[in-house]
Amino acid sequence: MNNYHYIIAGLPLLSPGGEDKGFNYTKLRDEIYSQCSKKDKALIDLLEKGFVEENLSKEFYNSALGSRSHFVRDYYALDLAIRNKKVESVSKRLFAPETASQKVAAYSLDLESHLEQEDERKLDSIFKNGNIVEKEKELDDFKWGKINEFTLFDLFCIDNILAFLAKGKLVDRWNILDKEKGKSLFKKLVDEVRSTYDKTKLSYTTDENNG
Repeated sequence: MNNYHYIIAGLPLLSPGGEDKGFNYTKLRDEIYSQCSKKDKALIDLLEKGFVEENLSKEFYNSALGSRSHFVRDYYALDLAIRNKKVESVSKRLFAPETASQKVAAYSLDLESHLEQEDERKLDSIFKNGNIVEKEKELDDFKWGKINEFTLFDLFCIDNILAFLAKGKLVDRWNILDKEKGKSLFKKLVDEVRSTYDKTKLSYTTDENNG
């Protein structure tokens, strides 16, 4: 039997007080990892492998896009689409059309990865921002919103936990780059986890009343 209910119910142990002390992604990840099955640990390992830029090869994306986890598939399909969009945006900005097309062909990963038109427009707008820090913030906000979409109907499953870790990594990144942004994302993460915890308690109450 999986421990999803217990793991998710335990996530709100991240209190608002932690906002001042800093967010420790590694410690939280290890606590979650220790409670997971061997199969679910393998999914966490796969998710985290993609957090390292050097690992983002065609072989990695093929592995992620073939994962049994719908979140891993969706997350890295998005990551790949963003990567290719970034190559396209930079190439168009720096080179003449013909040369830009050659650069896109050379540096994009030719794997199936599609974006909705609305997401295409959003990313085009983000990559046009000349302020690097603002652009990175907007990009991570976009990723955060998509993660919520991917797990909209997930609650007591490994995909919900993987989504939490993906968000946690974004928080961890901004704690290093920008303290205020990190605090803001951490508060957002705690609020969302509390909402999940409320649903967990409701589920237990319903089960007890029916049992």
